[in-house]
Amino acid sequence: MGKKIFETQRLIIREAEVEDAPFFYELLNSRGWLDNIGDRNIHSLEDAELFIVDKYLISYSANGFGFWVVCSKEDNKAIGMAGFAKRPHLEYADLGYAFLPDFQQKGFAREAAEAALKYGKEDLKFEKIIAIVLANNGPSVNLLKKLGFVYDKAIVHDTGDELDQYVHHF
Repeated sequence: MGKKIFETQRLIIREAEVEDAPFFYELLNSRGWLDNIGDRNIHSLEDAELFIVDKYLISYSANGFGFWVVCSKEDNKAIGMAGFAKRPHLEYADLGYAFLPDFQQKGFAREAAEAALKYGKEDLKFEKIIAIVLANNGPSVNLLKKLGFVYDKAIVHDTGDELDQYVHHF
């Protein structure tokens, strides 16, 4: 199991590892991911392994943070991901989260995001965090507002998607 970063009442948040490939294959091909985040061309377990190495493990070593695997304390099963990305075209760390369909609308995203924000402020010493989201992704926009994010501006993501940027100041 990857290094534990923090935990909440119901969740353990840990670093991803190559052995998480089956989970990432499922998550990155779920309807919610494809509709709201986009196709990352993960069409095999090997693709998922390369994605973990190229996107997650490199971020941990380069930035000291990244997106982490969210596991249920109940059975230690991977149910989602949450954390921060440092994107070259964005000035501040970007909060992100995604959960498997069976674990949406149960408060897990809020629980993980609240803990990630606390970790970002206290451990990573962030003063400001952004989040980028499709304007029509109502559940994510609502969660960002509940977390204290406010609309900042419209941006064009490096994928070419038009997104709304929200900001959170500590």
